[in-house]
Amino acid sequence: MTATSELLTCFIAMGLLALSYFSHHRAVRNRPLTDTQARGFRIAGTAMLVLCYWLTSRHYGPAYASVLLLGWVCFSSIILVILISYKPRWLQPLLPASALVCLLGLLY
Repeated sequence: MTATSELLTCFIAMGLLALSYFSHHRAVRNRPLTDTQARGFRIAGTAMLVLCYWLTSRHYGPAYASVLLLGWVCFSSIILVILISYKPRWLQPLLPASALVCLLGLLY
């Protein structure tokens, strides 16, 4: 379950970074994006990427964690591109659901 939690953490991070862009935010939430919200999404996304790297390096070691993190960033970015292109409104409920599954995986 650890790999799933790390992948979901990376998905959440990339989703938060995507929401920091005006066009993505408007497509997902149908609201304008303020500068403080964009900064908050960027900071939260970066913090989640750091958390993902920490979780991965704790489990696999720093060398292999870098390779895994790069793969998970690419995989979650592809999923986000497809999701935002075709069903952007699905991202809003998917991020909290991913966070819940990630927390359950970390507690397990």
